[in-house]
Amino acid sequence: MGFLYNGPRNDLGYNQAHAEGKQALNGLPWAIAREEASVPKAPRVEESMRNMIHHDHAKAIFATSYGFLDPSWSMWRNKIQKFNSSTAELVAPGKHPSNIGIYFGFIDEVEYLSGMVAGV
Repeated sequence: MGFLYNGPRNDLGYNQAHAEGKQALNGLPWAIAREEASVPKAPRVEESMRNMIHHDHAKAIFATSYGFLDPSWSMWRNKIQKFNSSTAELVAPGKHPSNIGIYFGFIDEVEYLSGMVAGV
């Protein structure tokens, strides 16, 4: 697996949360996870992805920036099993291939659940 951060890995935000998740994965015997921090948008992100896919044999990439979504899928859609982005953009059938996914938590869903819990 590859992890791409758009800033430093210790930013107390998305990047750090991903870095901690990556560290936990490295403790599993079946998982090998690589990371690269402070990756700027294209073309540098494309080079980072190419290295993770071809040199590190990454089968999945997790990215913390919306700016990594479109350059990545256009270039690597047939080279990787899964590209995951923590962005709020919805993946659109026909625009994005099926191996592209997002895992962003939309705030309205959390607010609804918080209201349901508060009402109990």
